[in-house]
Amino acid sequence: DASYEAIFTNDVRNDGLATTLSMGQQTSRIKVGTFVVNVYLRTAYICAQATAFIAEVTSGRMVLGLGVSHPVVNSQLGIDMGTPLPTLRTYVTDVQNWLQRKGPEFLVSLRPLDVSVPIYVAALSSKAVEQAGAIADGIMPIFWPPSRVSQSRTWIQRGRSKAPERGAFEIALGLPTFAGDD
Repeated sequence: DASYEAIFTNDVRNDGLATTLSMGQQTSRIKVGTFVVNVYLRTAYICAQATAFIAEVTSGRMVLGLGVSHPVVNSQLGIDMGTPLPTLRTYVTDVQNWLQRKGPEFLVSLRPLDVSVPIYVAALSSKAVEQAGAIADGIMPIFWPPSRVSQSRTWIQRGRSKAPERGAFEIALGLPTFAGDD
């Protein structure tokens, strides 16, 4: 009712995909999604299946934000981040393929997904933004000043030039908000 375009959640202290489903069931117009879910916490197949379900239940209002989280978070969970940028690239590509119903026939439904799901990635460095430009539909930076947003256009274009068939690209600047009884 407040005319916001979207509302997002993350994997901090909850399951971001389950929370997105709940938000989608409680609303009818606003886009819902993740800002962001940690790619190390679930396989690309499980992420894509949950995302497809949420997208269908919400009539295409789902936006999937993916990221590698932070070393301090992942190390406390026993996760070795390895090489984050190649890991993120592979994960995004795998999720996109599953959402397009590409994969072993026994793991995908024969019916194509009725709605498309934009995939955004958490990106802060110039290399991460450039990679996002090549593989994703948008980025989800946090705490960027306007000058950094302007600067990122060059990196996005560099990435987009490597994937000319990709469509529009968006920058989702989040406003972290915590809802509670107070």
